[in-house]
Amino acid sequence: MKKIILGCILIVLCNNTNAQVYQSGVLKVQSLRVSNSATYIRFSPELDACQGGTHYRMHAVVSNDNTVLVSSLLAAYTAQKTIQYVFVSGEGTKCSGSHVLTLDMIEFTPQ
Repeated sequence: MKKIILGCILIVLCNNTNAQVYQSGVLKVQSLRVSNSATYIRFSPELDACQGGTHYRMHAVVSNDNTVLVSSLLAAYTAQKTIQYVFVSGEGTKCSGSHVLTLDMIEFTPQ
């Protein structure tokens, strides 16, 4: 029985469609849309994981509960700092009105 449960867990973990991917380069926060529950981000250049689409001009979303990431995005936007790595989940579907990537993490370009 334990082997069956372990096997099921491994299958679920190996088939995770929301795996995290990253994009590297010189990225900037081009614009932000802030609502009461989430912050939407448009990057320049656009993220490859969006496959050429946008979610009402935006590429990714982060929950406003993630105050560290939201404040980092606001700092990057206002100071026009460049970002070296962007980590997102939800790839595999073109960004559209019904789909947007979830921003999981950013790494600023070394100064």
